[in-house]
Amino acid sequence: MRRYRPVAAGDLQLYDTPFDMLALSPFGAVVAALWGALWGSFFNVVIERLPRGESLLRPGSHCMVCHEPVRLYDNVPILSYLVLRGRCRHCGAAFSARYMLVELLGLGLALACYYHAARSGVGPVELRLANFLVEFFFVGGMIVIAFIDIRTMIIPSVVTYPLVVCLAAATIALGRLRWFDSLAGASAGFLFVFLVAEVYRLLRGHEGLGLGDGKLLAVVGGFLGWKSLPLVLLLGSVQGLLVALPTVLLGRSLMARHSYHGLTDQEPAEETVLSKEDPDRPISSDPEKHNPSTVGERGTTEPDSEGPQEADHSTAQADGEQAEAVDQPLPPGLEDLRPDAVPFGPFLALAGVEVLFAGEWLVARVSAVLDQLFRLL
Repeated sequence: MRRYRPVAAGDLQLYDTPFDMLALSPFGAVVAALWGALWGSFFNVVIERLPRGESLLRPGSHCMVCHEPVRLYDNVPILSYLVLRGRCRHCGAAFSARYMLVELLGLGLALACYYHAARSGVGPVELRLANFLVEFFFVGGMIVIAFIDIRTMIIPSVVTYPLVVCLAAATIALGRLRWFDSLAGASAGFLFVFLVAEVYRLLRGHEGLGLGDGKLLAVVGGFLGWKSLPLVLLLGSVQGLLVALPTVLLGRSLMARHSYHGLTDQEPAEETVLSKEDPDRPISSDPEKHNPSTVGERGTTEPDSEGPQEADHSTAQADGEQAEAVDQPLPPGLEDLRPDAVPFGPFLALAGVEVLFAGEWLVARVSAVLDQLFRLL
């Protein structure tokens, strides 16, 4: 059996193939970090543009305050944000810190996938690197879904459908799961949420859990298998409660204020804003009926006669020139939700990532705690 270890040659370490070097040397960790940061930049594009129904490719990154394109040397993940202190080089408009956060998440999770799959994995080096790629695109999908759900309370089918098919196919092809376990996981994940949502709707008369959560759980179940679903649901529910309870007690709301105009199962919703003359009268954001507007990061709408204030590479806001924000009505499709509703998708996504990296350890710990409780009873 081949042993994948470097051969010492003086002060140098010689590797049989480039794949061995990627999987076993410190150079591989550097490549994984750069890979994650670069993809994190693209995840930002999806998070920002998909809800607005815009192309992910054109136009290139540019500031929509001064309309200047973001130069290549100002588009380096993480580093450019720090060097520019989160502002446009040309006009000084502020960029949202979310962009650096997503790039940092991409970098950190890429390293986690690298050490989990490539360094600690079993089998040939090529298989371990393939597992790294599959795991990274799973966690990348979780990043995109979580942030879009936070902003719009919608989990786009255009993201979940390809993830279900591609990740399930990859996990079966790489031998991570049997085809039945993957298919059962995807089916059980969606059906569980569907049944819970239907029962809740029949009992309460309004929607309490969206089917987008079911599609997200289908992605997780198809990739991690049906046995992972109870732990994912437990972790997601507990973490959601830890956030929701203080929010409700403090009288705060995490309800999304951004309309979703991307690809969904339904027709894109029309953005609505409030009239400055009559704040109680909603008006259309159709440019033929009203001046363009931009939806800010904190769920407010700022009318603007000179053009949008939102950047493709960031959500830019002009210094000292912000109009006073006014509350806007809930985006179309979310009117039936309670004001204290909390998006469940981010917590399911977080739980899926946790189970990927620490599922066996978590099961062991939970089992130990349950054993102690049963003994006390």
